[in-house]
Amino acid sequence: MKKIIVNLTISTFLVLLSGASFMVSAAEQCPAIDCDCGSLPTDKWVNVCKQYESHIKQECAANGDTPKSYCSIHGENAMPVALSLSVSQDLSLPVTLAKSHIQQDQLDEEELREKMEEKLNATVWSLKADLASAKKMLSKSEFNMAVQTLKLLDKNLDFAMEQNQALVLAAKQVDGLQGKDLQERSEDIWLSFAKDLNEVAVSLEDFANQMETQLQIAKGAKAVKVAKVFSTMAYRAAGKAFEEVGYAYGQAGEHILAANTWTHSADLSAQLSVLNKSEEDEIAGASFTELQSAARMYRASYHWLMNDSSYDANVLLARSQALVENEEQKKIQLLIDGTEKVSPASSLSVR
Repeated sequence: MKKIIVNLTISTFLVLLSGASFMVSAAEQCPAIDCDCGSLPTDKWVNVCKQYESHIKQECAANGDTPKSYCSIHGENAMPVALSLSVSQDLSLPVTLAKSHIQQDQLDEEELREKMEEKLNATVWSLKADLASAKKMLSKSEFNMAVQTLKLLDKNLDFAMEQNQALVLAAKQVDGLQGKDLQERSEDIWLSFAKDLNEVAVSLEDFANQMETQLQIAKGAKAVKVAKVFSTMAYRAAGKAFEEVGYAYGQAGEHILAANTWTHSADLSAQLSVLNKSEEDEIAGASFTELQSAARMYRASYHWLMNDSSYDANVLLARSQALVENEEQKKIQLLIDGTEKVSPASSLSVR
């Protein structure tokens, strides 16, 4: 009898060990995918996020651990997502300071903060200068130089975000702020960044609209090509800038402004999708710009939910369904079904 109990104990241990190994392998399946579901504000959103994450992880595993699809409903630190936004999860303050040509050891805390703010302001100013230069080059038919200048502007959008992240990090690592003091300083930094960058985003959108107007009246293959190239580049840059503004408003706790900004960036993706639509896109299914528009709507929905407005969140979720594939549509419908209808929240213009 004692021998049987020992054998059963060993067998049970092996079964449990096998189960644990399976759970570990399932958790580690396709590490390139992490939809950050745990950070979402309601259990329902978390569950739907995890369901779709499981679906795309299975696809990924069958594809040699290479992702085939983007996260659907997702948290702010998800990957991969169909967004242009570049937010570093492991930002190094010394590296960013070096890229900004700031020597930390030669400055006290206040001087360092002032120098970092100065460098960030210079980057934002350069974004405006790059756009002005591109317009001037375009007027002189210096097309290649204008293209390179807009590419530089796109890189500077990423760098501005990195510099602002570094300012927030410095509040903790250099100034030693914690708790409520750190939160208040961080929110102030992000709000200031959002307001400054919004001016750039609006200017980029205005330029994109001007180029799209030129496209409508252009005569001749070359004129059409030029107008389409620059309207496309400008819409992409504007959408990316509004993504950064929306993210910044969210970090500042301004959820209504964040929701409206993300919605506006989604509308720019929709415009870009129409601009570049072709018969091949119809055959292939959802284009990247359509997936991007949906992803931006998910972010807007998230902020409406953070503002306790499930009505506004569901309006955008319903809009996004037309832009994604069947499996994702089903998961989005799970969020919409059974949600209590409430009066829509007040909207604020992003312009």
